[in-house]
Amino acid sequence: MTVLVEGELENNGAEYYKALVKVRNDTIIYNEEGLESEVKSLELGQYVTVFFEGNLMVLTDIISPIL
Repeated sequence: MTVLVEGELENNGAEYYKALVKVRNDTIIYNEEGLESEVKSLELGQYVTVFFEGNLMVLTDIISPIL
């Protein structure tokens, strides 16, 4: 499963304002109380914090001219 995480750059404390985050079987999700939760508990519009481990693929928006 892939989740689009986005927000305002100046308010999120990170270098990215948008990320496609791949949720794998070994991904750990914590709820507001700090307890482990399931991906199905995530809701559209919910505030989340993401910690990346390992290599990142960084892309910028690609704008294609109209042909």
